[in-house]
Amino acid sequence: MKNEYSNVISDYVKKMKNELREELSLLLVIGSSSSSKVMVNWSDIDVILVVKNYNFDIVDKIKDISKCFPVKIGTTIYSEKEFINKKIDPKTYYHLYLLNNKKIDLQFIKEGFEIPQISFDEIKNTHVPYLNWRMHIYKRYFLYDSLNKEQIKTIYKMTYLIMKAILILDGYTPKNYDEVFKIYAKNYNFEYYDYEKFITNYINDNDEYKNIIIYAKKFLMNIIEN
Repeated sequence: MKNEYSNVISDYVKKMKNELREELSLLLVIGSSSSSKVMVNWSDIDVILVVKNYNFDIVDKIKDISKCFPVKIGTTIYSEKEFINKKIDPKTYYHLYLLNNKKIDLQFIKEGFEIPQISFDEIKNTHVPYLNWRMHIYKRYFLYDSLNKEQIKTIYKMTYLIMKAILILDGYTPKNYDEVFKIYAKNYNFEYYDYEKFITNYINDNDEYKNIIIYAKKFLMNIIEN
């Protein structure tokens, strides 16, 4: 991992532990920011937090802590009760499955707090409606006569998310953008997408980033035809 991100994550974990104390039950960093494939000036730091009791004082404290860092921190927060009863989103289901199977590392867990076990059947049950919902939104973007830069970025992200969901439902366990695009290209005999080139072009405002639209259309037709 790039030192900049590694340092931010380390400091964030320390600050969360110091500020929330007994209210903090679990902290898990997920996605590209937890791997060696982080993209500086692009990747956010995605975090799953479990707190003893969800309330807006805690939420405000978490927001204030997140604002202390130069990298955007996207946080999903659960109370202990929600978490234990599995009232969680598909992304959390999947990352708990990875954690249960020792494919990702946990940053903090309070002594005595237990992580629920997640079966692959539960992953399927949550990801089928998730995939169908994503596909519905994805198709709507191709009805627009023109797309602005932010919408094109959304198409890129949704291409990744749909591709990842398909891989997960077929039994693969990708952890970041790099693994998703490589595994999909190799196992589905589909064109590899150079996501790092897209990000570089997007950041530098090079019009080549718009080529994601052509790729996304091919990808959509590949899903429909197969």
